Amino acid sequence: MRLAGWASALLVVGVVACGNKDARITSDVKDRLSREPVTAAVDVQTNQGIVTLTGYVDDESEKGRIDDAVRDVKGVFAVDNRLQIRRPTTITGAPVEKP
Repeated sequence: MRLAGWASALLVVGVVACGNKDARITSDVKDRLSREPVTAAVDVQTNQGIVTLTGYVDDESEKGRIDDAVRDVKGVFAVDNRLQIRRPTTITGAPVEKP
């Protein structure tokens, strides 16, 4: 019975430690993106060192710059880049129709 108790305690410590590490990575990624010349509002979430990016960017170039910057952050194991390209709109907000 004592062994099971220790195993549970170690599991909880491991989960908390990983959560703290993920929170630090998320903070570091946001700090890095704040210093990049990007116009996107990017949501950043980290789970076990895997950073997931969501939001909208102006073009593929911006998406790539953000991806590269995130990969340079210490502790990032992988990047799940779910950023989407904004569709151009008119002043009224209607999508621009391609000829």
